[in-house]
Amino acid sequence: MSLTKLTGLSLVLAVSILPTAMPARAQDRTADPVTVTNADGSTEKLTCRRLTPVGSRVRGPKVCRTPEQWQQEEREARDKTRELQRTRNATNGN
Repeated sequence: MSLTKLTGLSLVLAVSILPTAMPARAQDRTADPVTVTNADGSTEKLTCRRLTPVGSRVRGPKVCRTPEQWQQEEREARDKTRELQRTRNATNGN
């Protein structure tokens, strides 16, 4: 195979993988959960993460949620990624 064909093929593969390989945001996780008391007196454990846009050098906001809320967000992101991949594959005929 010639170098030109190999370079072109590599470029096509890299471009086709690129949209699915990057997450919407990079996440720095905080290891220790924080316990908060709600107005009604109940307590919840929250895990905080710093959300930074991919490619940014500036740290993003710190977001605190319950473990269940983080799991739900991760499930929704996986589902959305699968849907986008299915749609892309259907339009490409694969």
